[in-house]
Amino acid sequence: MAIEAKFLLTHCLAPPFRRMGVWAEEEVEIPSGPYEGQKYRLSRKPASRLWFDALDSRKWRRHVVTGPSQSGKSLECFVIPTLYCLFELREDVICGVPQRRMAARKWADDLLPVIVRSRYRDLLPSQGAGSRGGEVDEVRFRNGATLKFMSGGGDDKSRAGDTAPNLVVTETDGLDTPSSTSREADPLKQMEARTLSFDDGARIILECTVSTEEGRTWQEYQGSTCSKIVRPCPKCGEWVTPEREHFVGWEDARDEIEAGDLAAFSCPSCGEFWTDEERFAANDACRLIHRGQRINRDGLVSGDEPQTRTLGFRWSVVDNPFRSSRMLGQLEWKAVRAKNPENAEKELLQFQYAMPFKPPEVDEVHLDADVLAERFGLDRTRRGIVPEGFELITVGVDVGGKRLHYVVIAWRFDGTCRIVDYGELSVYSAKLGAERAILAALQYLRDEVLARGYPGPREEARPPDQVWIDAGWKPEAVHRFCQESQRLDDWRGVFRACVGRGKGRQYGGSYSAPKGKDKKTLYVGDGFFFSLTAPGRVLAILDADHWKSFVHQRLATASDQPGAMTLFVPSDKDHKALCRHLTAEKEAREFVEGVGEVKVWIAVSRTNHYLDAVAYSAAGAGFAGVDLITGGVQDAPTDNEPKISAPRIETPDGRNFWTT
Repeated sequence: MAIEAKFLLTHCLAPPFRRMGVWAEEEVEIPSGPYEGQKYRLSRKPASRLWFDALDSRKWRRHVVTGPSQSGKSLECFVIPTLYCLFELREDVICGVPQRRMAARKWADDLLPVIVRSRYRDLLPSQGAGSRGGEVDEVRFRNGATLKFMSGGGDDKSRAGDTAPNLVVTETDGLDTPSSTSREADPLKQMEARTLSFDDGARIILECTVSTEEGRTWQEYQGSTCSKIVRPCPKCGEWVTPEREHFVGWEDARDEIEAGDLAAFSCPSCGEFWTDEERFAANDACRLIHRGQRINRDGLVSGDEPQTRTLGFRWSVVDNPFRSSRMLGQLEWKAVRAKNPENAEKELLQFQYAMPFKPPEVDEVHLDADVLAERFGLDRTRRGIVPEGFELITVGVDVGGKRLHYVVIAWRFDGTCRIVDYGELSVYSAKLGAERAILAALQYLRDEVLARGYPGPREEARPPDQVWIDAGWKPEAVHRFCQESQRLDDWRGVFRACVGRGKGRQYGGSYSAPKGKDKKTLYVGDGFFFSLTAPGRVLAILDADHWKSFVHQRLATASDQPGAMTLFVPSDKDHKALCRHLTAEKEAREFVEGVGEVKVWIAVSRTNHYLDAVAYSAAGAGFAGVDLITGGVQDAPTDNEPKISAPRIETPDGRNFWTT
């Protein structure tokens, strides 16, 4: 009863307490790092204001929090809450750690350096635990508050003897596995049980770097309010949360320095790039919204808060003012080229983006970038030359904010194919604006690259038969280009806007094949269909998983066998960069509840632009007649018809779309 009475007296008779963020600014001095010796300031990282406001609101009993390394996570989510409860509220705190030996380190390295730099150093015990080095189980301060360490190891009695209104757990994922001597299931639940006598007045904080999707922290976050930080885009004004897929520009830099120069976050809404100064200014106005809520351009939040007593709070590198886009771009570039890219990917996800790492599963088709780089044409054909007997040329184009990547492939109708050309073109978004820059780059590709055509050993140069262009990012620019090209006699029916759909995270949605034609579905093929998205505007929606599997199967086929994909013999450089792109995603099997085991493509690297382009080119070949089953054209043309012609697709009024 004495502990409960102390809690009630503290809250009922004591003067009003300062809010945690205010207390931190007035009492905490930074013990190390670039701000060593200076007072703690919320303004240095605006996301911390949202965190402390959430704690002060007392809306939630439990708080699951994660963020990048070296961004103040330990100080703001472990040290400050612990010391605030001990010294401002004068309440007992239980500190949970995975292993007992960690208690001394957390005390000596994290808590004690902040205390000795504050006026609370006079409250340190002069004798007993905490007054000198060695193991620390319990520290009794002179104001009557007690800090008790509990670990996930040992027997259950070590977690059963004390109660407190506050539980702060660090490195939570380390508590996932019960001790071998424990007869109870969960050390963390045992720790949380020490707060039950304080009912809703208790405060629980679980702090950890994210490990895997199955780890305790990520599972708790997914089951909580799953809150996210939004800020207004400095370009379009929409409230957005840029994630890793929106950090672009560095992917195809020639070296580490260029990767840093080109790297930038882009707005998930308008796609415009942010400078670091714009990012930091936008973060000053950041807000916190919860699962199921939306915020409009005026900053009005709609939707109810989730009915849960657990707050899930996460910030990422976009919220971290201590990490520049230049440095992050260099880290991304080096990770792709690391000796152990899987480990480098894990470190980036966990330490920069506060996202879980998902190990790749067993591949259906295993491809190695170095092996692919040796698949040169058996006939020693050079760049830009179509080998003899290849009857079809298709092009796939992946569009980005700073570059577009294209791949030109020659085909036989049995699926045998040769990459005869590939490359990248600059997109000058910063000078022209994204839409105009993309349009200009596509026009240059059409008029200066593809218009020259691709000759055979004894044939004149001929232009591509199909060019499929990614319209997933800036569809207006791509559709405008395709409509403009449609009016040119030489290019009518050649250029098509397309978008890939699939089960992986890298896609904007899953692919669902229509059952037949309707007013919007104009044509249904194998692994793709054409949809009328607006008057005069057709979008090819393709099953990206299907076509990437098709590509990898072509690459896995022995190079001297029908259906194989080979590469031209390079004259200036090798194919290693291309092959890194082609192996940037892996096909695996994944169990989906209610569906069973399904194939899914997992991104193991973000440098996958040529893989996307090859998949678009392959879909264009499938549309034009490549047929692996019969080894011939699906709808064989007559002698008086060209080998490749666009199938008749009717508009709602019955006219042929391609000729209207």
